[in-house]
Amino acid sequence: MLNKKLVLGAALAAVFSSSAFAETQSAYVSGQLGMGWQHIKDFSQTTEVEGVAVKNTLTSKDTKGLAGRIAVGYNLNENLALELGGVMFSNAKWDRKVVFPDPAFSITGEQKFSTYAIDLLAKGSVPVNDEFSVYGKAGVAYVHHKWENTETLVTPNLTETSTKETTTHSYRPELAIGAAYKVDENLAVDLSFARIFGQGELGDEKYTPNLDLLAVGLTYSFS
Repeated sequence: MLNKKLVLGAALAAVFSSSAFAETQSAYVSGQLGMGWQHIKDFSQTTEVEGVAVKNTLTSKDTKGLAGRIAVGYNLNENLALELGGVMFSNAKWDRKVVFPDPAFSITGEQKFSTYAIDLLAKGSVPVNDEFSVYGKAGVAYVHHKWENTETLVTPNLTETSTKETTTHSYRPELAIGAAYKVDENLAVDLSFARIFGQGELGDEKYTPNLDLLAVGLTYSFS
């Protein structure tokens, strides 16, 4: 009889614990909008071409602008979730100028730098009270850059404008921190800061600047 009671008690405990665990599992979608920074730097290099010193300079501009992220996620429990998201940044630019010793020769132009990222993140949350929580995220981002270089070459005999496009991609680590406020059972608002860590220097084959996103957002849980 005692064994039967023990078995029955264990079965009931398993049912209730699995039910409680299932209640904390849910899918969600989120959207964020805010300010993005692409930490590109100015560049200056002097080289000799057939014994003539040529100075090439790139001056960065429009390195910050509107940026956003959308994501789908799944709460494994009340403290841990997984997210798959996409981040889009505004275009950054460089002004390019090549100076020759002879002022009759020049190259001027603009390089446009467009970036998006697809990330996979683990999210850990710590409730402060029933409505407020803080969280951190960590994972990896696939970063895609498109470079569009438009330049005008001026010589005593001609003026010629050309455009060239190249693309690069890399996988980079990403971290984020944030805080969320639960409006109701399904909807929450949040504020977060995320960084995708860059690599290399301008001119490297897989150069990626540090990419930051400071944003506010909404999360809807299908619970």
